[in-house]
Amino acid sequence: MPVLVADSAQTPGVKWAASSSALTLIASAVLGADAASFSFTSIPGTYNHLVLRFVLRQTAAGVSNRQLHLRFNNDSSSIYDTQQLVGNNSSASAAAFSAASVAILGYTPAATATANYASAGVIEIPGYALTTFFKHGTCQTGQDTNGAAANFRSDATSFVWRSTAAITRIDLLPQSDNFLAGSAVYLYGVI
Repeated sequence: MPVLVADSAQTPGVKWAASSSALTLIASAVLGADAASFSFTSIPGTYNHLVLRFVLRQTAAGVSNRQLHLRFNNDSSSIYDTQQLVGNNSSASAAAFSAASVAILGYTPAATATANYASAGVIEIPGYALTTFFKHGTCQTGQDTNGAAANFRSDATSFVWRSTAAITRIDLLPQSDNFLAGSAVYLYGVI
């Protein structure tokens, strides 16, 4: 989708020009059957940033929601740190997870949630191909499990993968069990 920006070389007025900063779809997946993960491999290093958009639900029995996990380059070392800010109904809270084997991004509905409810969210990873600094990212998720205000949750998450390696693989993982058929993830590159 093109973005319009003002052309500063235009003196008497404003001339609109298309911006070179745009989202390019790299890959997408919509599950036809339940699956244990979404994996995007061989991610090209030709973009400045990565963006993932998702609609997810998990299959874990006996619970209404489960954590959403993220892993880079198939690295399960305990070098992921996460800070979450949570809004649930009219309450706010925060949680930190350090030295974990995954980044914990928020929650998705699971088996006991009312049918057809899923979470939606966006993950942003700036400078994913740079090799000087650790990789930082943010995630915004929203989920409801049954239409009642007490069960609506919004998570704002910041995470760090303590590696300077360029990101070439991204795995989204359920806390346990699988993602439900119909769940979808879209990976974009930003120039």
